[in-house]
Amino acid sequence: MKETRAISPLVATVILIGLVVVIGSLLWFFLGRTIDDIIEKEGAKCNAQQAAEIDYTLTRCTPCTPGICAPGQETLLVIKNTGRTRITGFRVKIADGTTQTIDPDLLPAEEKTIIVRSASADGDEIRLFPVIIKEGKVITCSEKLLEAECET
Repeated sequence: MKETRAISPLVATVILIGLVVVIGSLLWFFLGRTIDDIIEKEGAKCNAQQAAEIDYTLTRCTPCTPGICAPGQETLLVIKNTGRTRITGFRVKIADGTTQTIDPDLLPAEEKTIIVRSASADGDEIRLFPVIIKEGKVITCSEKLLEAECET
C-alpha cells in the first residue's frame, strides 16, 4: 500500500493567510479609486473646525408673492450668514422630494434672498445643508443642517 502525504497544517495556514492578503490588496487597489471618485462627486464632509466656523439663520421662509416669483410652487428664503466663514452655497431638500443646490455665496454677516422651487403648492418643510469650498474641494457640512417649516 502506498502512503500519501498531505501538506502540513503550518504550510496550509501560511498559504491561506497569503491568499487573504493578496485578495484584500487587490480589492483595495480596485475599489480605492471608486471610493475616491464617490467622495469627490458627493463632496467631502466638514471637520470640527470648519463646522465651528459655519453658522447661519433662516430669517424668512414664505411662499412667493406675485410679482416676485411664481406663487404656489416657489418659496422665498432669506438667509443670513452669522458665522466666521464664507458659505458658498446650500443643498436644499424639500419635503416633496425635490433636491436642489443654490449658490448665494454669503460672506460673514451678509444676508441674501433666495427663491427655491417646489413641486407642491402647500407650505413645505425645508432642509438646508451649507456648502463651503476649502482648498479647491466642495465640502457639505451636514452637521450644520437647518430644518424649517415654511408658512403657507
